[in-house]
Amino acid sequence: MLRFIRQGQRWIVTALVVMVGAVFILFFGPWDFTQTGAAGTALPVQVDGVQYSIQDVERVRGNLEQRYREALGDQFDAVAAKLELRDLAVRELVDRAILAGEARRLGLAASDAEVDQLIRQVFSEYRDEQGRLDEEGARQFVIYEWGSVRRFKEEVRTDLVLRKLGRLLLATAGASRAEAHDALAYREQEVRIAFVALDPAAPAQALEVLPGDVEEFQRREVARIADYYQQNLARFELPERLRLRHVLVRFGGDEEVARVRAETAHERVANGEDMAEVAREVSDDLGSTTLGGDLGLLPAHEIAAALRDAVATLSPGELAPLVRGEQGFHVVRLEERLPAETRALADAAPAIAEEIYRAEQAQQWASRTARDLGALVAAGSSLEEAARELRLGIERTDFFRRRPDGFIPDVGDSPEVQIAAFALSPEAPTWPRPIPMGERTVFIQLLERREPAGEGLEARVDTERERLQELAQQRVEQTWLSERRSLLQAEGRIRIDASALE
Repeated sequence: MLRFIRQGQRWIVTALVVMVGAVFILFFGPWDFTQTGAAGTALPVQVDGVQYSIQDVERVRGNLEQRYREALGDQFDAVAAKLELRDLAVRELVDRAILAGEARRLGLAASDAEVDQLIRQVFSEYRDEQGRLDEEGARQFVIYEWGSVRRFKEEVRTDLVLRKLGRLLLATAGASRAEAHDALAYREQEVRIAFVALDPAAPAQALEVLPGDVEEFQRREVARIADYYQQNLARFELPERLRLRHVLVRFGGDEEVARVRAETAHERVANGEDMAEVAREVSDDLGSTTLGGDLGLLPAHEIAAALRDAVATLSPGELAPLVRGEQGFHVVRLEERLPAETRALADAAPAIAEEIYRAEQAQQWASRTARDLGALVAAGSSLEEAARELRLGIERTDFFRRRPDGFIPDVGDSPEVQIAAFALSPEAPTWPRPIPMGERTVFIQLLERREPAGEGLEARVDTERERLQELAQQRVEQTWLSERRSLLQAEGRIRIDASALE
């Protein structure tokens, strides 16, 4: 591919920012605004008199796929992306036609001399092995990609018009160096804060409960506990549970040797030896060996399928045949089987009462503490002083910058906390009010503010200014495209034939 193709300028359509270069945006599809579809050719996309064939759509889609493959590598799924890429290709064709039409309506044009000059630039490196300009090779390339030299020249002319439109939009959507400087300083400013987060859920189990409090709550709130039970019935549905005891002999390097060891252990248990003692002596399962092979009472679905199937028809106390599992051979005995059941309200009520009671106490603690902490801060105490007085833990973050999602390390996602953190100053370092953050209530204090280095900032102002100009230009482009697209659609001058695309 020609170096000029690879290094072309950005096309002005925001939806096509991912494209490579203004001139060879036209390379991504043979958009010919002077032609109508040939007889018998499906024309799935028509925009204000401009028509595109299925070949046009496929050309754009194919080039989109190539760029996504290069960007994503093995992560790119061509099958999954096929329809999305086709729809994006259609959108690109529509947007290009709209912008080209608007540019020409504004009187923007490109002369033959401009077209010829750009074509010479495009093919300046299209040379044969001796370094001579390969005119025939260039002509064949153009015919292969665009069908004819005339069509290629029309596309170059269209692209020149779009360049001029881009420059016109850029002139109306500029950004000053002062704006760029302020934007950089704003984005790269850093702060470090101390914070107290009062979470009603955190101290629920740690709160002291006096003897008789839960029992009194249970007697007083019978209806409420019953309602909670009905609303959370799934929590009290118990699946089938099994208690197994096993001896595991791992495969090791020789499966046959492991089988012989396991069969010997199985025979010892079958002949009446204490299985717990056999497990302590033989089993390779370190987690259960000291427990005599007892695996505990587990939901049946959490037990390995091989073991679960082996004891499916056994009664408690019966020994299963030798089982071959994923790690080795098992000698397994069913110790206990509890059927699936729903725990009765009478059995569940004490635990429900304690859960609700503790949650209420925690909520009251959080509300009371937030009120007391807020009063101390309002009276002039720093957050650190107030937290010490109330014996609350206080945490500190590392330096962080503003983020669009409001995420702060160690704090979480909270645009409100982020805004408050950057609004604080050394003269007034403590935020005067609690900040709601989901279920939590957060108090913050500025510890340190760090401004970006002056010299380093100045060195990047011009680059930032270009970025801001481009963003502003994109916003203008998108507004313009959106308005014009809506108008053309309302007038029926954009027609997309989905059946032809299929």
